[in-house]
Amino acid sequence: MKSRHQDKLPNVFGEFVWTGFDYIGEPTPYWGDDDNSNNKNDWPARSSYFGFVDLAGFPKDRYYLYQSEWTTKPMVHLLPHWNWKGREGQNIPVMAYTNADEVDLLLNGKSLGRKKRFSDQWEMPVGHNVSESEKFLTKYRLLWQVAYQTGTLKAVAYTDGKPVAEQEIRTAGAPARIKLTADRSIIHADGDDLSYLTVRVEDKDGNLCPLADNLIRFNVTGAGEIAGVDNGNAATTEPFHADYRKAFKGMALLILRSHSEPGTIRVVAHSESLAQAQLIVRTTAAKE
Repeated sequence: MKSRHQDKLPNVFGEFVWTGFDYIGEPTPYWGDDDNSNNKNDWPARSSYFGFVDLAGFPKDRYYLYQSEWTTKPMVHLLPHWNWKGREGQNIPVMAYTNADEVDLLLNGKSLGRKKRFSDQWEMPVGHNVSESEKFLTKYRLLWQVAYQTGTLKAVAYTDGKPVAEQEIRTAGAPARIKLTADRSIIHADGDDLSYLTVRVEDKDGNLCPLADNLIRFNVTGAGEIAGVDNGNAATTEPFHADYRKAFKGMALLILRSHSEPGTIRVVAHSESLAQAQLIVRTTAAKE
């Protein structure tokens, strides 16, 4: 038996997405050139751009668009970031993706009005390869034009008049510190097992600094080594095998590989003018 919420889902029977992850090769022209010419202005674009997860495995905004179409667990995703210094008072397009009935958008606690999913459709600009009119009527993106001021944007999603999900984004201050988070803090000491560390550049209050591009260096000692680094930037020639990486949109990735003997891997991430971060990953004997 279908739930009441499932009855409200759109009649979508299938969808094809090319592709899930960005990948090296077939770079989408970085400067928007699509005349099949070998345009030198596209360099250093070396990767596809159309995945909904980037090269580092970080979800893009589009990831949450598909989530809003295919999941029943209540969710809402707000974009873009809210750091637009120099554009005070100018309208910034703000979008929300949700699987709820409607979304209320609040700027510094003041409601900017509710938008209903499917009802408040938006005619978005697209390329001529999508539509000859270069317009596409989308029912999955809720749009507000918001005069920029620093502070907090908050999206509250409602179903049947009751709040079911929310998300909040804040204007970040100056980059102040590095934060490390491991997907696995204990891995096997087999010489192959990996731990993926998300690296964030944050302000003093712990907000992600989405414009930060600080060069971050990694010192790894103990029972493991660096297997690779990345940041999701599809237009960079930075190496994947290195002990450093620039942040891209405030984030980077460090991949650790275990050695064959159990122990601990100690990671120190540091960057000029930022408070450094430290993290320990344990390695244990693999079970037979």
